[in-house]
Amino acid sequence: MVHTDRASFEGLFGEWESKWTAFLKERALYTDGKMRYTHKNLRSAYLSIKRNMRFLWTFEEMYGSGVPNTNNGIESMFTDLKSILRLHKGISKNSRKTMILEHFSRLNADG
Repeated sequence: MVHTDRASFEGLFGEWESKWTAFLKERALYTDGKMRYTHKNLRSAYLSIKRNMRFLWTFEEMYGSGVPNTNNGIESMFTDLKSILRLHKGISKNSRKTMILEHFSRLNADG
């Protein structure tokens, strides 16, 4: 995504959509007598991209405002948090919530 622009991606997505529309609409008759989409996972991914297309380019629309074009920063925060929580598997739900709040409070204080 970071190596393409909105127009290129939307153009290629439109071409892909045209090529595979019939495939995405294929249905199969199941043993319970109901017709269901054959390619459920692919269809789900396709519809997710189509539905959220306008949000994929927020970083371009807000260029220069400090919005990053990747989520690497937030991913690293959650990786650290997951490691901490994994070390303390046996703690109560309440203590777990407190630990999460403290983790993000520390991150916020550090800048």
